[in-house]
Amino acid sequence: MHPIAILHGAIAEAVTEPASKGAALSELSAAGAVFATGMVQRGRRHISAALAVCGLIFAFAALTIQVHDNGWLTGADQPSHDWFVAHRTHWMDIAALVITDLGSPTGTVIIALVLGALLSWRARSALPVIVMVSTVGVAAAASTTMKLVVGRSRPPVTTQQILETDYSFPSGHVTATSAMLGIAVAVLMIGRSTRVRAVLVTMAVLLVALIAATRLYLGVHWLTDVIAGAILGTIFATIGASVLYALGTPVAWIAEAGRPDTGDRESSRRW
Repeated sequence: MHPIAILHGAIAEAVTEPASKGAALSELSAAGAVFATGMVQRGRRHISAALAVCGLIFAFAALTIQVHDNGWLTGADQPSHDWFVAHRTHWMDIAALVITDLGSPTGTVIIALVLGALLSWRARSALPVIVMVSTVGVAAAASTTMKLVVGRSRPPVTTQQILETDYSFPSGHVTATSAMLGIAVAVLMIGRSTRVRAVLVTMAVLLVALIAATRLYLGVHWLTDVIAGAILGTIFATIGASVLYALGTPVAWIAEAGRPDTGDRESSRRW
C-alpha cells in the first residue's frame, strides 16, 4: 500500500479511536512507512531528511496520544518498571548513577561543546560546535516543553533510586543523549566508508539504549518515556544534520577532519 494511503488511514483511526490497539498499530505503521520512504530516497538528501523527520514526528505524536489517553502502547510500562526494580544490585546502583549523569541535558551539552570544539578546531570553522550545541540545546528545550504539555506523573517515589519531581514524558536524558550522539555521528560520518558509518550508528544506538536503561533502572521513567525521548532526540539530530549538509562547501572540508592535515587549506574555508 502507498505510504500516503497508510498515513491517511492512520490519521482517520487516530481521530476516532486514539487509544486503541488498532490505532496504535496503524499509526506506527504509517510512521514507519513514511520514514522508510525517506531512507530509500538516494541522491535526494533533503527529501529523504524531510520524510524521515515527518515519520519520526508522526511516531512521536502517536506515542504522545497513547500516553495521554493511557492507550495500548503503555501496557508494557508497569511490567518493565517492576522488572527493573526487582533486579537491582548494589554495584548496578552505583554504575547506573554514574552513567545517567553523563546523559543529563547539562552533561550532553558539555559533551557536545567539547566534541564540537575539537571538530571546529580541526576543520578551522565554528560551524560544527554551533550546530552540535544548538541541536542538543533545542532538543532539551523541546523535551521540557513536552513534559509540561503532557503532564505525565513519574513512577512512584517509593521505587525511585533518585528523587525526580518534575513530569515524566518524555525522558530529558534520553532526548538530549539521542540528539547529541545523533548530530555527532552525522558530523563524523561525512566522508567515511559504509563500514565506519555502520559502526558509528551502532555505537550511538547502544549508548542511547544504555542511558535509557539507567533511567528505567533508577525508577524515574516509564518505558514509553525513554522511547519517546529517543524519537524526539533523533528528530532534532536529523534536522541538525540537514542544516549541516545544506552548507555544501563546509561539508566538504568537515570531511577533511578525519584526514591528515596537509597544511595547505585555503583561508577562504575558514568561517
